[in-house]
This record gives sequence, structure tokens and C-alpha cells, in this order.
Amino acid sequence: MTAAALDPDFLDAAAGACDLARLAELWQAMPADMRTMMELRYLDGLSLEAVSICLGVTKNAVSMKMFRARALLRKWLAEE
Repeated sequence: MTAAALDPDFLDAAAGACDLARLAELWQAMPADMRTMMELRYLDGLSLEAVSICLGVTKNAVSMKMFRARALLRKWLAEE
């Protein structure tokens, strides 16, 4: 089992919490670096290690930035 298979399907859960148009708005409102990491991880299915290699940052940096990105989306969704 890969690390990606262990992660919850965050985007499906977020999509279930609001309409897709609103999710797209929130996605575009995220800082570009967070959005890029989320796209590589969740849309392209790359592992954390692969994302870190693609972006030239440490795996820990990717983990922390993605944690913050998910928290930001949750906060925005909770405010609705």
C-alpha cells in the first residue's frame, strides 16, 4: 500500500461539503504554492516524496504546507 492510499480522500470530502463551483473558487483563492502541492498530491496522485522532488523542497516542507492548505480549506468551508 502506498502512502497516497493511506491519505483520506480530502478533495471528495471537501466537494461533498459544498458545491463544486464554490470549491473551485476556494481552490483558486489558495496561495499558489499550496495549490500546486495539492494538485500534485491529490489530482496527479504523486507521493509526498515525489512532490518534494518535483518542487525541490523537503518532504517535511510538503507535509507541513499541505497540512496548512487543508486547514485553510476547512476554515473557509466552515465559515459558510
